[in-house]
Amino acid sequence: MDNERDRRPERRQYFRRQYPLAERPMLEIEGKTLPILDISECGLRINTAPGMAFVDGATVDMTIRFAGGEGLARSGTIVRMQDAHVGILLSEAVPLADFFRD
Repeated sequence: MDNERDRRPERRQYFRRQYPLAERPMLEIEGKTLPILDISECGLRINTAPGMAFVDGATVDMTIRFAGGEGLARSGTIVRMQDAHVGILLSEAVPLADFFRD
């Protein structure tokens, strides 16, 4: 069955990788470690944790950790907050090859 979502054109500028739950990279931010729901070269999306408060437009420092890889230190800007999801625009791109590490 065809639905409206399937027919909408993709508006994202960058490839976005979604990971199975057990393989998700982790984000270290504000003293907490959270799974990354999806990631592109220039941004990512996380679920917030209880007690975490983000401000739209604020800059945050973080470390992205892919499975078996070293941490990538980045800063980013909070660009979207929707329910428990937060979208962060990265100040420096993540190399696409990092998305496919084992």
